[in-house]
Amino acid sequence: MIFDSIFSDTSLTLQTALICSASSLLIGVVFGLIYRFTSKTRSKSLIFSLIFLPLAVQTVIIAVNGNIGAGIAVAGAFALVRFRSVPASAKEITLMFSDMALGLLVGSGYVTLAFLMLAVFALLYIALSFLPLTREADRVKKLKVTVPENLDYTTVFDDVFPLYARKNKLVKVKTSGLGTLYELTYEIEVKDAIDEKKLIDEIRLRNGNLPVMCTFQELDREEF
Repeated sequence: MIFDSIFSDTSLTLQTALICSASSLLIGVVFGLIYRFTSKTRSKSLIFSLIFLPLAVQTVIIAVNGNIGAGIAVAGAFALVRFRSVPASAKEITLMFSDMALGLLVGSGYVTLAFLMLAVFALLYIALSFLPLTREADRVKKLKVTVPENLDYTTVFDDVFPLYARKNKLVKVKTSGLGTLYELTYEIEVKDAIDEKKLIDEIRLRNGNLPVMCTFQELDREEF
């Protein structure tokens, strides 16, 4: 099968521009729906970005039209926008990169190839999202516990975690309250959703009922 560009010459007609724009928006909508129905953390701003990214990339590629210098400048602008944004999860970055890649294909005139790759990306992403191995990751949480400074945090929870979590790892320690408190961050894998509440209750008995927060890994964008 041979994929030809819809741009027969260097000139851009209204018809080809409309075809490219409609294709880019359709691709963006499909990616937005994929993210909407396969992710637990549903960011409206990310859905908005996924819908409009292919159209933006396609417009830039058409405007550059083979100019290498302009292409490098545009790539630098995209990089600046990326690094000034909130860090995303690996799945979200992959989805955005795929979204932009298809926008690039459309901007180059390979609309048929773009839709073929859209079908491939969509099937792969949906299939991988519902594999048993990826569902196990839903049990991995980030647990933040505040303890007083006079409490030995290295051993105080040793008898609690094995009861309710398959794995636990202390990944961050931070002082607060002018040094009177410690904020501990654990990475845990709970055995069951019911065990999560029991675990939090047991921790509250040991930390003097100070704040305890348990979130999905994807919800916490703070870098250690």
